[in-house]
Amino acid sequence: GKGQELICLCDGMGSGTAAAETAALASRLIELFFEAGFDPNQVIPMVNRILSFRAKEVFAAVDLCLMDLVQGHCQMIKTGAAPSWIIRNGIAESITAPALPIGIVDNVRPGIIERSIEPGDTIVLLSDGIADLMTPEELPQWLGQVERAPSAAVAAEKLLAMARERAEGRDDMTAVVLRMQGR
Repeated sequence: GKGQELICLCDGMGSGTAAAETAALASRLIELFFEAGFDPNQVIPMVNRILSFRAKEVFAAVDLCLMDLVQGHCQMIKTGAAPSWIIRNGIAESITAPALPIGIVDNVRPGIIERSIEPGDTIVLLSDGIADLMTPEELPQWLGQVERAPSAAVAAEKLLAMARERAEGRDDMTAVVLRMQGR
C-alpha cells in the first residue's frame, strides 16, 4: 500500500543451487502475497505450506521488515533468522524471535515484533553468515561502523568487508541497512 515498504532477507539453508532456489522461491512468494494484500500473520504460514509440497526438503530463514512510513512503525517478521538491529541515538536494540525456519515443520508461526521508527533510525538485517561472526564483545564495534557510515550503502559494505576478513568462505553473507529520513 501507499507509504508501506517490505524488505525481505531470505537465506536458503544449506549451500549451492538448492539453497539459492529455495530463497528465491520463498522471497517471490512472500512478495506476491504481500502485494495481494494478505495479512502478515498469514503470509509465512502460506509460504511454508507451499514449500512443504516440494519433493525435496527445503528450508529457509526469513527476516522481513514491513514498514509503514506514514504511521512511523514497522513489523519485524522472523522465522529462523539472525538478530536484526534498530539503532537509535547510538543505542542498538536487538530484534530476535524464537521461530523455526520455513519448510521444517507443517505449522510455522513467525515471530512478529512491532516497533516505532523515527527519522535518524538505522535498521540492520543480517544473514547468519555475518551475524555468526560477531562476538558479543565486538558487537558495539560492528554496529558503530554502521552508525558512523555516511550512507546505508556504505554501512552495508563496511559490514560485508569486516565479515569477509574473517569468514574464510564459510557461508554466504548478506547485509541490509536502512536509514530512516525525515519527510
